[in-house]
Amino acid sequence: MRAIVRPMWKVVDAIARFGLWVSAVFIFLASLCVCYAVFTRYVLQDPSVHAYELAKMFMVASLVFSVAYLERTDGHISIDILLRSWRQTTQRVIRRIAVPLVGLIYTLSISYKGWTAAVYSYTVGERSQSIWAEPLYPIKFTIPFGYGLLSLVLVLTFIHEVLRLFRWKQE
Repeated sequence: MRAIVRPMWKVVDAIARFGLWVSAVFIFLASLCVCYAVFTRYVLQDPSVHAYELAKMFMVASLVFSVAYLERTDGHISIDILLRSWRQTTQRVIRRIAVPLVGLIYTLSISYKGWTAAVYSYTVGERSQSIWAEPLYPIKFTIPFGYGLLSLVLVLTFIHEVLRLFRWKQE
């Protein structure tokens, strides 16, 4: 089983790292949009119609593309006030097995509903209600991609930790 999981981790790590770099590009682009909006509004006295909308879209995409990497590297915020009072093995089972299982249910449902919403948005040609009226399907397609990758990270985390738990019990 280890021979299967290890190469999968390498692929998922590479994809998650790529997602992190894509996220950084989106944050940079959002910053450029905000700078452009400020410049056009206060220097040129002609407010931009689309810069803030585009910046919001870039920020959503940056969140979605970075979340799998954060989960993979344990870079997320963890509130463990209650967990500290339990034994080390109980904490490990909850953090590394129960949490990925619950998270997997959540992320798979978001991936599925995000996919159906994105496909619907594309088929009906959904647009925002702003003056710019940009199409919404590109940003909606980032959600099933990002949460699908997060689901994959959670599955591999679960498999890895179950294997470690059984190895630990045998020793």
